[in-house]
Amino acid sequence: MPKKNLAALHYTNIDVVVGDGTEGYPQNSPYDGIMITAATPQVPQPLIDQLTDAGRLVAPVGKPGRSGDDSHGKNEGHRKN
Repeated sequence: MPKKNLAALHYTNIDVVVGDGTEGYPQNSPYDGIMITAATPQVPQPLIDQLTDAGRLVAPVGKPGRSGDDSHGKNEGHRKN
């Protein structure tokens, strides 16, 4: 269904990937940025491993109901915003 909807909107440069998001998509890595939109208790290491050296990752991390996002820079470590 997503491919059909994207085609109807004339998008041609999007790949639809179905799978376990905690593993990332190493076939196209490294990435300059990764944004996680679903809450997670911790950032999965495979996603951090798929960042470029200057890459950034933003994710809602922590227990349900906690506000704020966490940010990771591959060489900066973990930072809460």
